[in-house]
Amino acid sequence: MGHIKKISPLLISVILIVLWLPGTAFAETVSSLGDPTGYVNDYAGVISKSDERTLISICEDLVLANSVEMAIVTINTTGSLDISDFTFELFNTWGIGGKEADNGLLILAAIDDHEFWVSTGYGIEDVITDTLAVRIMENEAVPEFRNDDYGEGLIKAAAQYAAVLGGETYDTGFSFNFGWVLVPIFAIVGLIILISFAVRLKCPRCGSRVTMSNDREVLSSDYSHSGIRKKDYVCNVCHHEFSRMIVIPMLVAQAGSGGGSSGWSSGGSSGWSSGGSSFGGFSGGSSGGGGGGGSW
Repeated sequence: MGHIKKISPLLISVILIVLWLPGTAFAETVSSLGDPTGYVNDYAGVISKSDERTLISICEDLVLANSVEMAIVTINTTGSLDISDFTFELFNTWGIGGKEADNGLLILAAIDDHEFWVSTGYGIEDVITDTLAVRIMENEAVPEFRNDDYGEGLIKAAAQYAAVLGGETYDTGFSFNFGWVLVPIFAIVGLIILISFAVRLKCPRCGSRVTMSNDREVLSSDYSHSGIRKKDYVCNVCHHEFSRMIVIPMLVAQAGSGGGSSGWSSGGSSGWSSGGSSFGGFSGGSSGGGGGGGSW
């Protein structure tokens, strides 16, 4: 009994020390993460297999269409290290993006910290500006993160980054999750703009007119989310092939309507044309220090 009385204060002290240890004791470090195993590395274990397949497919299609390498990473916490420093170090350690083009993009979410950071390479900073990098996450991912639906939030954000990198425009002051009565009008106007854009589209390599070779819907829109349509083009002169990914406005429920389906992914095929990851490692790019972050 005497031993218990002597040990008990010691045990209490140990427990208190453990409870008050700084977050760095349990934080991931870039070196502890090791090498990437694919475009999506879910160290926090918050992304379902179905959502992970969809994210991988988005990344693979982006590489095929624009040679841009996008990495998506979740961790538990960065501890005392600022998330921007962690993301910058991870970006350069893994070498995301082409070695010469520096066209990589890294999305990192620290789940326990409720923080995210997006880092970009020099080659895409003019397309994915710091403001746009943050706004897409705030509009698309953060609302889902607050519901603990990290996979869906990352899918919506990744699809928008891919669409912008494919030549589409994202309104930094306007969320796609709108549901008011003017939605049909905006949808019609947007469709007209997209059609006129496709007609005027020119080859990014030589500036000549192009012909659409394929047009397919890779993710269907529903009453909760926008969808994605992929258009493939070939130049009439130099025969350069490239693709554009276009956001399809979400459906608008009529009064008394059941609302239809309620999710991006359906447990089965993701809708993207992957058929398996073709990841062979990143290409040696480096971060230009651009990007930005926030919290939820």
